[in-house]
Amino acid sequence: MTGVYATGEEARKKGNKINRVGWWFKPWFYQYAQAALKKGEFVEYIPTREYYHRHTRSLYWEGKLILPFGDQFWFRFLLGWLMPPKVSLLKLTQGEAIRNYYHDSHVIQDMLVPLYKVGEALEFIHREMEVYPLWLCPHRLYKLPVKTMVYPEPGFELHQRQGDTSYAQMFTDVGVYYAPAAVLRGEEFNGTEAVHRLEQWLIENHCYQPQYAVSELSERDFWRMFDASHYEHCRRKYGAVAGGDLDERLLQVEEGEEDREGGAGG
Repeated sequence: MTGVYATGEEARKKGNKINRVGWWFKPWFYQYAQAALKKGEFVEYIPTREYYHRHTRSLYWEGKLILPFGDQFWFRFLLGWLMPPKVSLLKLTQGEAIRNYYHDSHVIQDMLVPLYKVGEALEFIHREMEVYPLWLCPHRLYKLPVKTMVYPEPGFELHQRQGDTSYAQMFTDVGVYYAPAAVLRGEEFNGTEAVHRLEQWLIENHCYQPQYAVSELSERDFWRMFDASHYEHCRRKYGAVAGGDLDERLLQVEEGEEDREGGAGG
């Protein structure tokens, strides 16, 4: 699926189809796209705002797990305007059993992967998690004068790989959201171990894990994945490091004064 911007006049020309995918009674977009594959090649026009939010109502493809009948025509037609449910509300109201299910039997991961390593990442995800469908979104990391926590691979500009320029390296956001195939088949799946192995692969391949995802990173591995130099520079510049030492010294002084007062009173 590829797209280019078009004017309203062009879209309204005779014979053109305008598909307002955002209407609440429309099929969820990922299911519509799945069915569209069987139609062969065709062209349609989607309002830009509705295209941007094409996965909002169904929470990508997670809505099916949260509300199994949410994709049924009668629900979409009568109550589709209720979707998507507020994720923060779902988290507040879910019980311990559901929380454990999402931790142990469900995957919510995003990762920034250099474009030329996406094939390896997909093979790893299939081997460790076997989750489909997957979300792929291009993301450009710029070479900046100051090294930030997330940065391109050193010397990337020398290789002239596809999508790279002299000033930026092309990455891809790989989103993995759903229940692993092993869980759907009723087999054992250790979510903690799978995420840990994924994080180690990301570290070894200069990839990054957004921290809204489930993370098993230790402090040491966190700073192996993200560069701490600028962060530590800011802490030193604004006294965040010295501040802790000062608080400790003040506490020792106050304790000493209390000891002297106690001795005088005795």
